[in-house]
Amino acid sequence: MSNSKTLNDAAFDLEIKIMEEKVSQGVNGIEWLVMQKVVDESDLKSLAVWLKRAGNFGKRDPEPIMLDALTMKADPFYEKYEINWWISIDDILTYLSMLRRQDYNRYSDFIRELQKKGATQ
Repeated sequence: MSNSKTLNDAAFDLEIKIMEEKVSQGVNGIEWLVMQKVVDESDLKSLAVWLKRAGNFGKRDPEPIMLDALTMKADPFYEKYEINWWISIDDILTYLSMLRRQDYNRYSDFIRELQKKGATQ
């Protein structure tokens, strides 16, 4: 059991490192992550909870918070929104993956806004 837990922890740590690296690459890295995202039912439930939490900031449109998550480091993002950066990135990738499939023009607009805002520093 402890070997399984250690392997799961190692896999989770590696996943986080890959996501951090890809997000730090800016638009190209984020688009790579979006292309890799396989959306399942648990992702949809998690996204719904995240959107509700993001809505607590009085924003009808969650995309400005998403842009901040994709362009800010974890600690400053948490200080601003009190939302976990890692969970946010995962839910944002779900959102973008669905948006890319359902409304490519709107997805392209989001990516252009991301390019304007700049890569995570």
